[in-house]
Amino acid sequence: MNNYTFKKISSSVNINSSIENIWDKITNVEIENFKFPWYFRLLNIPKPIRAKILKEGVGGKRMAFFDNKKTFTQEIVTWEKHKTYSFTFNSEDTFKAGYFFNIFTGIFRISKGTYYITTVEAQNQIELQTDYMIKKGFNWILGKPIYLILTVFQSYLLNTIKVTSEK
Repeated sequence: MNNYTFKKISSSVNINSSIENIWDKITNVEIENFKFPWYFRLLNIPKPIRAKILKEGVGGKRMAFFDNKKTFTQEIVTWEKHKTYSFTFNSEDTFKAGYFFNIFTGIFRISKGTYYITTVEAQNQIELQTDYMIKKGFNWILGKPIYLILTVFQSYLLNTIKVTSEK
């Protein structure tokens, strides 16, 4: 891993809902009915359909499902119910985002995701942080596009969670 540059990005959204409901929506995600932006399709990024907790707590698992019939398992590495949890990724060897990038074993990798629930100025807020890495030598060409795509993707996920939480 010494030949990778490690990076983090973070996005957040305020939600008018209870912390318990928000927690349910970030642990067991149902977003199949949401329109997936055309630009993600153009970039060949698979649409997330749903994710569900298989086992709660540290060492537990969550399974994510995509419209291309691919899945990946998330191993839960931190768990503070109604506050935060984080997970690492394990996928099929053929899971790709974009036309060329295996996002778990390639030159661009996503290593961890973390959700935080906080109260900010009397509103509940969720934050999604993504830890990722880019192979050294490719950061100059991939750094900004990957940052932009991940930021927009995080915004899409958070807004779908906001809508489902506020129903």
